[in-house]
Formats: sequence, structure tokens, C-alpha cells
Amino acid sequence: MCNSNLTKGLIVAAIRVSFGLVNRAPAAPNLLVNGDFEQTNLPSGQQNGGPILTTGLGLPGWTLTAGDGANMNIYQYTQSFNSSYNPIPESGNYAVWLDGSQGTGSAQGNNFQQFGLGPTISQSLSLGPGKYNLSFYINTEVGNVRGNQKGGTSGVLLDLLGSNISKGSLNDTEFTVSNPLGVSQANAQWQHVTEDFTVTKFSAVTLSFQDDPNPALANQSLSSNISIDNASITLLSPVPEPSSLALLAVGTMSLFGFQVWRRRSHG
Repeated sequence: MCNSNLTKGLIVAAIRVSFGLVNRAPAAPNLLVNGDFEQTNLPSGQQNGGPILTTGLGLPGWTLTAGDGANMNIYQYTQSFNSSYNPIPESGNYAVWLDGSQGTGSAQGNNFQQFGLGPTISQSLSLGPGKYNLSFYINTEVGNVRGNQKGGTSGVLLDLLGSNISKGSLNDTEFTVSNPLGVSQANAQWQHVTEDFTVTKFSAVTLSFQDDPNPALANQSLSSNISIDNASITLLSPVPEPSSLALLAVGTMSLFGFQVWRRRSHG
């Protein structure tokens, strides 16, 4: 009896391991590096925010790419930076602002240049097989700048690409956010975006955010600038490895054989 109980226990344990039913250490809450943008390379004189593309300082964990228009920048900013038109970070101290301009331009006599590639931040990471969730927040410019009301609709183009993403990949997918013209920092609403995707095998996955060059989205000042905060990729559920599936098959067959042997022994 003791040996049979031990055998059954080992088989059940093998099945539990195969299905992932054993206790596991909790997965990292965010697989992105600096997804909340709280890490900064800004020098002390720019701690409240500043351009991080043109100065070459970079953003920890992220690759920065300039757009193809004039006067484009990527900023990491706090509440007190350009306080008249940046929304308060969704949480924490910092958010990121992709600064592009578009349209024919009439505000203050400026001639804004239409562009095809907006300022972009991207990050590559290696993901194992499983189901994942992508989450982030976006917001428009806000407030009143020199009598020019900010607000309207801004957009971001999102890429989530990898050779082994079987479901949920994104390629230049547009997500937009709207706020009333002249809305204050305190009242500007962040748009929460969440998407699930599935990886079948270990894969390099790249996530990128690009300031949307769609001229139909420009706000009244013909600026498409968009803020991003709290980007995360989290593991929802792992997919069993082939070795685990093989172990499951062995465990199932062993349990079946044990039951046959037991019936014959007590027949």
C-alpha cells in the first residue's frame, strides 16, 4: 500500500508540474525595463524635464529614434516641466512626451511641417512561450499657450512585433486620445490601452511607440504631440514547454498503467 501511494504521489506530482499547478515564484510585474519612465539620465539642471533625443542622453531601457520633420524631440518630463501644456504624469514623477508637428500651420504664423515618421521610442526583450498583456497610457497636450488652446485628439502608432507571436501582434496600429480644447493639467484624462498577445516559442519581441503622423489628428495648434506613461508587459499564463508536455504524457500513461495493474492485482 505504501509503495502504491508513493507511486500515485509521484505521478500526480508529475502531472501537476506539467500543468504548472505547483507553486511558482510570482512573475515580474513588468517585463519592460523602465516601463514607468521613472529612471532618468537627465542631468541635475534638467531634472524637471528636457529633450533626451537631441542631447544624446537617452532614456534608460529604451532606444530613441528621431522623426523626419524639423524641431522634433523626445522629452522625459515632470509635472513642473512646460506646465502650461504637459499633462500631469499618470502616476509617479515622470512621463514621456513625443514632440512632433504637422499640418499647414497657422497658429502664431508658424509653418508646421507635415511628417511621415514621428519621434519613436522602442524596446526589445526576449519572451518565452505564454500569454502576455501589454498595457500603457496616452494623453494629449493640454492648457492654453500664448492664447492658443491645446487639446483635441492626438495619436500614437504602436508596433508589437516578433517572429513567434502567434496572436495579437501589432503593426503601425493607431491608438488615439482626446481631451477638450484648453483642458487643464489636472483635468486631462489619460487613455488606458490594454492588449493581449501570445508567444509560441522563445522570441525577441520589439515594442515601439511613434508620434502619429496622421494630420487628421492634429489639435488646434496643429501639434500631434502625445504623452506616454506606465507601459508594461506582464505574463498572464505560461505555455507548457515540450519537455513538460512529454512529462505529462508519461505521467498520464503511468497512471493508466497503475490503474490497470491495480485492478488485475485485486481481481
